[in-house]
Amino acid sequence: MLLFRTCLLLGLLFAGRQLQAQHIASPGTLLSKVEFLNENRTVLPSEVGAVLRIETTLRDSVSGTVRSY
Repeated sequence: MLLFRTCLLLGLLFAGRQLQAQHIASPGTLLSKVEFLNENRTVLPSEVGAVLRIETTLRDSVSGTVRSY
């Protein structure tokens, strides 16, 4: 009986973590990333020396937009 209660408690804690993680990336929020690349297509830490800027915006886990400038 103690093993069952322990497993149940761990399961509830894990489920709570999953719900919290889903709340952070809710459907109404857009996740985005900006990268700067040099002429050799190497990712740079900032826009200094960049010749290309790539903006990636995700709508959900399977769709999004990539823009290159």
